[in-house]
Amino acid sequence: MKEAKIVEKLKKQLQKKLAIIEEKNKALMDHQRKANEGEKKLLELLEEVSKIFELETKVKELEKIVASRDDNVAARDKALLVYQRDIERCKATTVRAVEDYNSLEAFQEEVAEASDEAFDYEFVNCKSLLKKLFSDLDLSNITQEMAIQLMSNTPI
Repeated sequence: MKEAKIVEKLKKQLQKKLAIIEEKNKALMDHQRKANEGEKKLLELLEEVSKIFELETKVKELEKIVASRDDNVAARDKALLVYQRDIERCKATTVRAVEDYNSLEAFQEEVAEASDEAFDYEFVNCKSLLKKLFSDLDLSNITQEMAIQLMSNTPI
């Protein structure tokens, strides 16, 4: 039950990471759209030859903006790659956690089975020893279930 909560928590964390990446991707697309709009504006200004001096100033300003946005796009691309790598790591971690959980479950089953076998063996040995030590004692009604209840302090 605890392991299921951990797996569920890991899934939620993975979903949160995916949502963050999706948000970052939307912002990246918006920046790209804005950069494309800036480039279009730059082309329109170059067509107005009559205002060469003003256009040169505006072109320089727009070129700075485009370069800045290109830097932003490059930074967003790098961030996106980092987030994608993190998602892959989260996926791998989730797979390992599930595998660990499954192997833990199998181990617990083996331990429980071995404990049952050990208890059965010791119960039979103890009962036989009691018969040898107290031969007049009737132990035929004593069962393993009774012994388990006595050990757990629950009423019979």
